[in-house]
Amino acid sequence: MLKGNIYTYIFLFLGIGFITIGYLLSKPSKISTKPQQLGQIEKLSGNASLTRKNQSRSHQLADSEPLMVLDTIETHKQSRVELQFKNGTKIRLNQETKVIIDQERDVLLIILSKGSFSIESYGSQGNVSVSYQGQRIRLQEWEQWVASQNSPNKTGGLNAYGSNDKLSETIIGDTIQAHKTKFLQCYNKLLQKTPGVSGSVTLAFTIERNGRVSNPTVASSILTDSSFKSCLFEVLNRIEFKAFDGEPISTVIPLNFE
Repeated sequence: MLKGNIYTYIFLFLGIGFITIGYLLSKPSKISTKPQQLGQIEKLSGNASLTRKNQSRSHQLADSEPLMVLDTIETHKQSRVELQFKNGTKIRLNQETKVIIDQERDVLLIILSKGSFSIESYGSQGNVSVSYQGQRIRLQEWEQWVASQNSPNKTGGLNAYGSNDKLSETIIGDTIQAHKTKFLQCYNKLLQKTPGVSGSVTLAFTIERNGRVSNPTVASSILTDSSFKSCLFEVLNRIEFKAFDGEPISTVIPLNFE
């Protein structure tokens, strides 16, 4: 009788254990949405502005602030700012310079919209690149590339904002198509929240002369999830079109998800 009770307790204990393990495995894990800090922003002189990711308005840069993914830093007249990355890379933004800081996997990306900067330190890892007018140059090769652009035999130079090429509808469509996988990743996240959902979204935005996207909005949408729209905006803001001459281009693109 005692032996039978012992077996009963053993099976009961094992059953509770399996139920507990099953619950823990099935319980959804919390994903941290805390923005990733890439380094530090140090204001050296004058006034500068900082625009955070998903914020439409900039604020005046304090003496020292954390450097985050998709930060936009702009210096004004007689101002200088130093960006200190965690890998030891340091650059100094000259006056009237605007950059956007991004990260793609393990590569840090300095998107130069206007102005110039000097390199104070290359850091311990060579995984930093500069994006300028649709081109990407490794930071270690940046100064040599700038010198070649400003050579007497080169027309325009680094400060020539655009190019001689026009940005046609075909180029815009091909560029969007090249980022189709990124848009689908947003849709896959939405499917995890709402299985079986489908529909279309029409995005409206402006392409600036340097190839960067500005003023993204949803012109129309069947899909109303706010985090899904934010994900689409993030993909759109990271797209780099070819620099061009002329006025900024306002356009719309329809996206179908099914």
